[in-house]
Amino acid sequence: MLLEKRQERRHMESAEAREILRLYRPGSTDATDPKVAEALELVRRDPELEQWFEQHCAVYQAVQGKLKEIPVPANLKRDILLNAPKASRILPFRNPPLILLAMAAIAMAIGICWTLLVPKYQNTFPGFRDKMARTAQRGYNMSMLSTNLTEIREYLRNNHANADYALTKTMEKLPGEGCSILHWHGKQVSMVCLKTLGKKDLFLFVANRDNLPNLPLPGKIQFSRVHKLMTASWISGGEVYVLASPGDETELRQYLD
Repeated sequence: MLLEKRQERRHMESAEAREILRLYRPGSTDATDPKVAEALELVRRDPELEQWFEQHCAVYQAVQGKLKEIPVPANLKRDILLNAPKASRILPFRNPPLILLAMAAIAMAIGICWTLLVPKYQNTFPGFRDKMARTAQRGYNMSMLSTNLTEIREYLRNNHANADYALTKTMEKLPGEGCSILHWHGKQVSMVCLKTLGKKDLFLFVANRDNLPNLPLPGKIQFSRVHKLMTASWISGGEVYVLASPGDETELRQYLD
């Protein structure tokens, strides 16, 4: 119950900070506002919120840059003054091509930003590993919360997700935190969240090896950093595993025995 309340409070704080920062303008004096300053402080303490905030600022700056590239018509000021409402009479704006140009520029800027900031993951093992690790770093809701590893496994089995994964002896001794059922190109992926000895999150992703090409060589563990997480990947039986956690390769290896 305490874990669940802590999880809900963390998501609530993050959601409130996002609402405040949605109107944040990089390079402005917005940070002097007490509420904005408090939200920015939470960004520095929450990796998931920090990643969202970086994307928000990047989109804002990209759109701002595209808008600055729009040429200003020489007679724009005169047209605005001529078409300004007089008394109760409403005059239509007489330069619709300018409106269409601005709307097209904004739509183009948003499209470019979406293409640049939202990666398109191809059905390859590196793409799978990258998507899973980044999912763990973004805001997400676990399907169920429990410290009991047996309950977590039963939940996944009852929901037709992969529950026949094999934990190492070290991971079997760790307390659980919960689990989620994710999807990769139409196939289910089981995510099991554990708590490390240092009270950090340890994410284990399990997928059917037949659903992924370009897999690591059997019997070998492949290490790779994905943003702020170190990952370890391997094959065992019919499953492919990706283990992810903050820290370095040495720290992650201690959970593989």
